[in-house]
Amino acid sequence: MAKAVARTVQQREVLAAQLRALAGSVLPGLRVAPSAANFLFVDLGRPNAPVNEALLARGIIVKPWKEPGFETFIRVSVGTDEENGRFVRALAEIAGGRG
Repeated sequence: MAKAVARTVQQREVLAAQLRALAGSVLPGLRVAPSAANFLFVDLGRPNAPVNEALLARGIIVKPWKEPGFETFIRVSVGTDEENGRFVRALAEIAGGRG
């Protein structure tokens, strides 16, 4: 179990860094909340519904928040390196207007 937790923590930090890199390029306004869990709470800086729909069309499932004041947030579970990379690439494409 300790190995699995360590792997998740490492993947979470890599994923958070990759998302923050998008904030400096194709997704200005993106913010990643601090996390001690197996997911990240991400403020996209734009409405989450269209992003969620575009991700879902690619087979990527996130939880879009719908509560008032949080309509720009999604919850992203930490996956494998491959899964996380697929999510980040898809988010960059969507944010860049290619999908």
